[in-house]
Amino acid sequence: MAKIPKEIEPINADFDELAAKLMTPTISPSQKPLSNNDLSANHPSLVPPLVQGDLFHVEKQVEINGIEMGVLENGIPYLTESGLARMCGVDRKVINRMAVGWASEKLKPRGSKINEILENSNYFEETLFLKSELNGVEINAYSEPVCLALLEYYAFVSEQTRQQAVDA
Repeated sequence: MAKIPKEIEPINADFDELAAKLMTPTISPSQKPLSNNDLSANHPSLVPPLVQGDLFHVEKQVEINGIEMGVLENGIPYLTESGLARMCGVDRKVINRMAVGWASEKLKPRGSKINEILENSNYFEETLFLKSELNGVEINAYSEPVCLALLEYYAFVSEQTRQQAVDA
């Protein structure tokens, strides 16, 4: 037999009064509120993560002429690492090593030139890719500014320009 829901009593308070009661913690005399001086800077909940924590989910990924590309759930278009490498005319491992070690790579000649191209495009992120997930597998998704910077580098700036990058 179905239960009859109980009637909810009306709240006799205005919004601000109710919000204050809900948002203001009650502190007993034995408790002392924390001040900012009591908080450790190394407390894990206070320090932002050094790297992206959650994976972006791939909304759709396709392969066209051997180039893997897609769109993330937030609408960002991307190339996969292998797709970007193919367009640039280099091995996927070249892109991967550069991206994984970007913090030190951007201080080297190749990385500093690519970083300059990125900064001219107002790209100042600490990483070159977005960690993403496709069918339960983690992938590196390279957004448009990164793809264009790498293509420009391999097509026009590199000592050994790549025809694939020029044709892209």
